Amino acid sequence: MTARNFRAKCPCCGEWLTVDTKLRLLESPKAKGKTEALDVGRLEEEQSRAEDSFSKALEDERRKDKPTLEDFL
Repeated sequence: MTARNFRAKCPCCGEWLTVDTKLRLLESPKAKGKTEALDVGRLEEEQSRAEDSFSKALEDERRKDKPTLEDFL
């Protein structure tokens, strides 16, 4: 049996958040008990967007090392 609630530190602001896995809610102590529903789809979209951005940046860096026609002129 797994725990229903756990605490995690926010990577953005460093605040400790309480996550209710059964109800899929996120609670912030600074928000005075206000809860937000966890949207897994949004998290997956954000992760996909970050991976795409990383892949594009990596490809841009790889192209910098390749000589172009202008390098030979």
